[in-house]
Amino acid sequence: RDLHVEIPILTDAAGPPAQDADFQCIVLSQETLPGGAHINALRADKGMPPLAVHVACQGLLLEDVANNEALGESAKVSSTNLRARKLGTLLQPPLLNGRSLGLPSYIVGLTGGSCSGKSTICRRLTAYAGDEVCIVDCDKLGHRAYQEPDSPCWKDLVEAFGSCIINASDRSINRTKLGAIVFAESKVQLPRLNKIVWPHIRAMAMQAIKETHASLVVLDAAVLLEAGWQDVCDEVWVAFASHEEQVHRICSRDGKTRAQAEQRLAGQMSSTERCAQANVAFCTDFEPEVTSEIVHKAFVALRARMSE
Repeated sequence: RDLHVEIPILTDAAGPPAQDADFQCIVLSQETLPGGAHINALRADKGMPPLAVHVACQGLLLEDVANNEALGESAKVSSTNLRARKLGTLLQPPLLNGRSLGLPSYIVGLTGGSCSGKSTICRRLTAYAGDEVCIVDCDKLGHRAYQEPDSPCWKDLVEAFGSCIINASDRSINRTKLGAIVFAESKVQLPRLNKIVWPHIRAMAMQAIKETHASLVVLDAAVLLEAGWQDVCDEVWVAFASHEEQVHRICSRDGKTRAQAEQRLAGQMSSTERCAQANVAFCTDFEPEVTSEIVHKAFVALRARMSE
């Protein structure tokens, strides 16, 4: 029988075996046996049969044992170490779309869902790169496009959704009123809104890219992949966090209920889908100093690629 191997980036602790009834067996190390029991408990909750458990190599992960001497790690390690070593490293060859377009800077598109840690990564890159990097915040560009009366985006929105979305006091767009219109019929109106707004944000972002003298531009855009803006990027970097961590951060930062946080995340591209297109991926579940180290590792490697 042919053997098919698929190596996904895990975006939560349990991974696909806890969700997919087609899985039949799980291979574990001695250290990850409790995780296997947890996965089988989750499967039982969903009415799925338990996975057969196979403990490999008497519970030792040979590649980890070979690597841990150089890393100064304990001989008793988890497969998590192997996955963690992939964070911040190049997962697939750079796109080099920016270079193909003749853009003067190296363009890294940074994306991720709500509270996935994009801002943290941007702050660390700025700390490491200084004037060498320019952060283009597409969320802020979107706010500017909305709020400037008589801007091209403003005119298109008023034409599409009516003058009822204009604030009487300063003629800016009332996002609450606009949101009520859009989400009342989201399957029709949300694509309509995106079709208006995304091209304006892209145009503003491209203008910022052309005006900067920085050798590295980070295009910070939650909708980078949905909008197709990777076509101007040399690399795509994806920030992700576990689902529970994202829910916790949304509730803490934005004052949302769990149900509201879940609803927001359900309407976004999944971390798994984003990571499938990532050149470099970052998990921000860790302590801040760990994330900083991973970003620094990624930046050092990026700088080497930029000079090639």
